[in-house]
Amino acid sequence: MGSFDRAVVFLDPFATEVDWHTVEAVAKTEKCDIWILFPASAIRRLLPRQGPTTHDAVLTRVFGDESWRELQRPAAQQSFDFFGDGPDIETEAGVEAIGRSYMTKLEGVFAGVAANPRILRNSRNSPLYLFMFAAGNRAGAPIALRIANHLLTAF
Repeated sequence: MGSFDRAVVFLDPFATEVDWHTVEAVAKTEKCDIWILFPASAIRRLLPRQGPTTHDAVLTRVFGDESWRELQRPAAQQSFDFFGDGPDIETEAGVEAIGRSYMTKLEGVFAGVAANPRILRNSRNSPLYLFMFAAGNRAGAPIALRIANHLLTAF
């Protein structure tokens, strides 16, 4: 690739099939901006309530490490909290927490990340995906982020 080559990558995974290593490899080029349709709902369903599960390897592959453990859901007996003290990963706030965690990972490898991913919902208004943007080139990141933030909030 030449020094002025640039690309835009659109990742539309089927569930959790995109490894963190793939995202990291795109970032290392410093020539690609990336749009990611992040499967927040699928991640939410895979998060264990407590302890290890059969999905640990999948979550580690998607996040690239075990940072997802900070998002673990409370045990069933803790989820019936009359005072609302316990975190509830099942709510929209839970999807946003998952998104923030993944965005933090993106910020560690890309030149810039759009601050407000778009929540995409199903016909029942349940959040399914987070539409995210990250800029790979430091020189072009400010304008790319300005455009991406406009697109993410305009529709």
